[in-house]
Amino acid sequence: LKSMEKFTATGRIARTIAHEVRNPLTNISLAAEQLQESAIKNSESSMLLDMINRNTVRINQLVSDLLNATKVIELHNKTVDINKIIDETLEMAADRIDLGKIKVEKNYWPEGWNVSVDEEIIKVAFLNIIVNAIEATEKNKGVLRLKTRKEGNRCLVEIEDNGSGMDEDTQQKLFE
Repeated sequence: LKSMEKFTATGRIARTIAHEVRNPLTNISLAAEQLQESAIKNSESSMLLDMINRNTVRINQLVSDLLNATKVIELHNKTVDINKIIDETLEMAADRIDLGKIKVEKNYWPEGWNVSVDEEIIKVAFLNIIVNAIEATEKNKGVLRLKTRKEGNRCLVEIEDNGSGMDEDTQQKLFE
């Protein structure tokens, strides 16, 4: 009963936060679109406005994910190539990779590997790991290694960085 009460309270808090974040986020998105339309074709300005637009979409998705975290999740599995999913996720993190001047090393299973997953959920999981890896590395010296391999009938995905690593407290809270 206490767990259900906590879950209900968390849902109320999530809906309040979602409402409070989405209103200014919509304004930011609309303002960026207006600037994009009226801006002189300056490549740097255009790049920055594109970055704003991509990140407002990303924040909006995070808010949706927060709201969905208070619901029972229904998976929509389909068969996809894991290498393709990782590449698409890397594209989502491209701005951070470029800004941090991170070197990306890919070592994929050569034949590809089809897995049955919920594509959007696995991308969010990979993106969170990749962003954490990027943040753990030193600018201009960061290396992000991604590897897929076959072990029996299982597909293994390894994501590694050359950052400082996680302390004991962080490791204890890893899956929260």
